[in-house]
This record gives sequence, C-alpha cells and structure tokens, in this order.
Amino acid sequence: ERVALAIADFSRALEFAPRDVVVLLNRAAAFERAGQLAAARTDLDRVLAIMPAHEQALSELARLKQRQ
Repeated sequence: ERVALAIADFSRALEFAPRDVVVLLNRAAAFERAGQLAAARTDLDRVLAIMPAHEQALSELARLKQRQ
C-alpha cells in the first residue's frame, strides 16, 4: 500500500535527519492515514520536543486527541 511505502520512506529519511520536523509531520500524517494514531502522536510529540511552539504540530496533536 502507498501509505506503508510512505511511512517507510519517511522513516528512512529520519535515519539521516532525525530532527527534520517536516519529515516528522509527514510521517505523522501517514501514520494517521494508516490508522496508527499512537505512532502519529509520537511523531507530533517529537516535533514539539524540537520546536515547542510549532503551531501545526500543536493543532494536529489536539485534533488527534479528540479522535481517541
């Protein structure tokens, strides 16, 4: 499935740039599409650990919390 391939690609990219917030956000979105909400939340938490005031990550995390 394309989402699984995207997750694998983003994971590979994070091996080389583990603090890349764009890649983390993209992988979080892919995890969400795959129904892996806990993994999506983990990536959003990682973004916020790097950039605590990141508006998109804060917004996405709040939205995910409402879904669970």
